[in-house]
Amino acid sequence: RAPEQPKGNLCPEKRKAWTVKTLSCLAYNHECNQQLLVKAGGVALLVNLVGSDSPHIKMEAAKALCNVLSGCVEAKANFSEAGGERVVQKLAGDAKSSDVAGALFANMCSGPEDLCP
Repeated sequence: RAPEQPKGNLCPEKRKAWTVKTLSCLAYNHECNQQLLVKAGGVALLVNLVGSDSPHIKMEAAKALCNVLSGCVEAKANFSEAGGERVVQKLAGDAKSSDVAGALFANMCSGPEDLCP
């Protein structure tokens, strides 16, 4: 279910966070939407947003990546190509986001293919 749209004018940071949260909801447990996000370049965009200076955008982008990686093999390949491993390492080093880093790592490595060493 998509998050309720906020009322009124949003600052660019809040608009970006809301947009990322919407992408996350669209990708949750929906392989077709996950594949569409991959084709549109969404994985690389989300990887870049995890490097944001805004903690809120960073966390929403990491959660969205968790959802995109949860069932789409193509997303996992794009995640790796976009430097996703460094994102997981960076998140793991931050106590506030280490849980999300663990979930990203688990989703990155899960599936019928052997993606992790």
